[in-house]
This record gives sequence, structure tokens and C-alpha cells, in this order.
Amino acid sequence: MRVAVLMPALNEQESVAPTLAAIFQSTRLPDEIIVADGCSSDGTVGEVLAWQGRGVDIKVVTNHAVYPGAGRNVAFQASNSEVLIAIDFGNICDPDYIEAMAAPFEADPSVGVVAGTFKPSATSDFEHCLAAIRYHDNYLIDRLSLEERRAKAPPDARHFPGMCVAFHRRAWEQASGQPSWLQTFEDVVFAQKLATQNVKIALQVHSHLHHHMRKSFAELYRMARNYARGRARAGQNDSVLLTKVAAAWGAMTAAALATPFEPWAGLMLPAIAALYFYRGGVHLLFIAERKIPSLKRILLGTQVVVARDIGTLVGFLLGWVDWMTEPKWRQKLRAYLSPLQPRTSDAE
Repeated sequence: MRVAVLMPALNEQESVAPTLAAIFQSTRLPDEIIVADGCSSDGTVGEVLAWQGRGVDIKVVTNHAVYPGAGRNVAFQASNSEVLIAIDFGNICDPDYIEAMAAPFEADPSVGVVAGTFKPSATSDFEHCLAAIRYHDNYLIDRLSLEERRAKAPPDARHFPGMCVAFHRRAWEQASGQPSWLQTFEDVVFAQKLATQNVKIALQVHSHLHHHMRKSFAELYRMARNYARGRARAGQNDSVLLTKVAAAWGAMTAAALATPFEPWAGLMLPAIAALYFYRGGVHLLFIAERKIPSLKRILLGTQVVVARDIGTLVGFLLGWVDWMTEPKWRQKLRAYLSPLQPRTSDAE
């Protein structure tokens, strides 16, 4: 089977070289690499084209719609391979990753999706805290046996990780591609559509894709906000998460406001905050490090929880307003999920 790597890009000049270098060190090279450039304003395209002539067909196509899902759709149209592996710039694959992702399709022609395994790549204290809290199971994946990794894997195609997944061409065509109108959460909606069509999924737990982490509080906040907004625009909310987060922050706010009038409130505030931040994620640092973390990392872990929660609350609020006031989101979702409706075009 021919194998293609599909790569959406937008201003990825700095990450092109390390990402492509890892691909070219693979035990099995892809037959083609299709980069869908979302009208980058830096030197992304030039950096990509510099890798041509090294034994792999590299194409750069323009993604006028900019969003990642639209880019993968454009890259799919430009490919002529049976196996399509999604790799985003900034993520580094193990040498045997491409070979491992392609193998299930060749072993079983009925497989439509292969869900891979990613491991967070942390190079600073903040990234370590983010990886340990937000991506806890994947961060500690090296501690698990292959059987334990399979047991922790998603039970069906609705929850496979979007940054490390491969598709057979017929499965992509069956689902009419990814939703091009979502900035984020497009991979999950695509997975849900595949699940409703009973596409057969296989797991690959032997080799990793190393997923880059956000480098600062501000970057993490924007990621959490944008992801939650995309999820709400797709008509989905996490009522349990929102209730917990809103209740905790509501209680802390109430205690802070009551402190000037009720002295006991001043004592309650740090207790509520400490309990929430610990249970909200900081306790995962203790598990990851197998010891009491340094005070610096505990404080950074608290920042991770704050950025994640505030970004999520703001994103869901903005997305809910979008969903309620702009009918286009509901219309696009219905059109995309209905097997009787044509897919929303990338130009819309």
C-alpha cells in the first residue's frame, strides 16, 4: 500500500526542519508528503520545498480556508495513496512510527482507522507540569506494559487522538472528509462520524508520536479557550466539567468578596483554593514525579490548572453564544453529520 503523510501548516517555519527530519529518518519512508499551507506569512513553504529531492514526493498545496480540517481535506485531494497518516508540524515521530501505523491496514484490509499513541514532549518545568496534568496517562506511558496500554486505549473511534491517527482512503471518502468550518475540535467530530458508520478501528501502541507542549500560561489559555469554543460550536458541552469548574471558582470568588465582612471567609478562601488546585490537577505531579514536587513546580502546576479552567470557561461561553446566535453552526453540523446531505464546502 502507498502511504501519504498529510500535514496542515500555518506559519510553521521553525518546526518544519525537526518534523521532516524525523520523518526522513523513518524505517519506512512515506511515498508522499502533502503539506496544506494555510497562506503562511513566514518562510514555511520555502522550508518545506527545501526537502524535495530526497526520495519522497513532497507537494505543497494551498489551504485558502486556513483551518486544519480544511487543510487535511485539501491534502487528501492532492494525494494518491491508500493509507493517510496525519502528522502536525511540531510533533516528532519515532523512527518506526510510520511503519507501525501502516502495518494494521496491510494485515487486515477491513481496517479503516488506526489510532496511534502519543507522548507529550516536555523541555521546561512549565511543559513538564502541563504534560503531567493535562496529558497524564500519555506522559507516563513508558511505565505501562503493552497490555496496559491497550487497556487504557479509547474503546472506539469516537475518542481516538486526533494528532496521531491514520485512515484508509475509503474511510476518509465514506465520511466525506473532515469538517472544514471548525477551527478546533474538527478531528473529534470527524471521529464521531466515522463511529456512526461502524468504521473498523485498530490500535497501535508500540511506537509514539512526540507531541509538543504549549510553552506558557498564555499559550495554554488560548489553546483551552479555542478548543472549548470549537467544541461548543459543534454543539457539545461537558456539563460535568463545567459544573465542577464553575462551582470551584464561584466558591473562591464568593469567599474573596465576603472576606471584608466575614473574617471566617478569609480562612476559607485558601482552603478552598488549595483543595481545588490539588484535586484539579496538581496531585498528578506527585504521581508523575513519585515524590513531593518542588515549590516551583507546584506553583507552575497551579498556573496550568488556572489557564486550563479559565480558558475552558471562556471558550465554552463564547462558543455557546455562537451556537445560540448564529444558525450557521447548527446548519453546518447537521449537513456534515447527515448521510443524506452534501459536505459543507471548504469555501463556506
